Amino acid sequence: MINFDISSDIDAAIRGVGDFFRRQIPFATASAINNTIFDVRRDIIESTWPKSFTVRNQALPRRLFKVSKRATKADLKALLVQDLDRRWVERQATGGTKTGSTGGRVAIPTNPDSMRTSTGRIKAALKPGRLNGKPGIVAINRGAKTFIIKRTKRTNKLLYSVVASANIKKRFSFDEDAVATTVRVFPGYWRLAMNAAIAKSRFTSR
Repeated sequence: MINFDISSDIDAAIRGVGDFFRRQIPFATASAINNTIFDVRRDIIESTWPKSFTVRNQALPRRLFKVSKRATKADLKALLVQDLDRRWVERQATGGTKTGSTGGRVAIPTNPDSMRTSTGRIKAALKPGRLNGKPGIVAINRGAKTFIIKRTKRTNKLLYSVVASANIKKRFSFDEDAVATTVRVFPGYWRLAMNAAIAKSRFTSR
């Protein structure tokens, strides 16, 4: 599960300021955090996702990433979460080693893009377990590896390599892009919120 949290500690900022600013700073900060978290979501969906993956389903990233919590003046925290159970997305964001979920081995598709549905999953009919026993499908063992091959009269097409574990290269820069967007937009949103509060107050410029 991928989460991105924007929070703020304003105790130092409001220490020693007047009652007006003491009241308005939490409001301004909450407003800035909420505007920022929605900008982060938009940039992840519209920029980071298409840079990282072949987009088959335009609706998937919008369904995948949700703002599950907005900041309030009493709780200066907003949370962007991965709302669907797509563990492969987290692996693409962190990299690492993939092993079988039940202690078994890992089947690595040779050409995964042609085998996925619009949601990013391997089509059920093309999963190794469903292919077992089908005409033209053979499994060849070579040491610790197993190769699942589809044979025709003219060609032998490698479908899967089955191994004990697989190294997953990081390709989805979720954390980096989320932080970059936050650093870029939060200060401006905070200034706008504070300026709006001041404009409605008894304080005027001279």
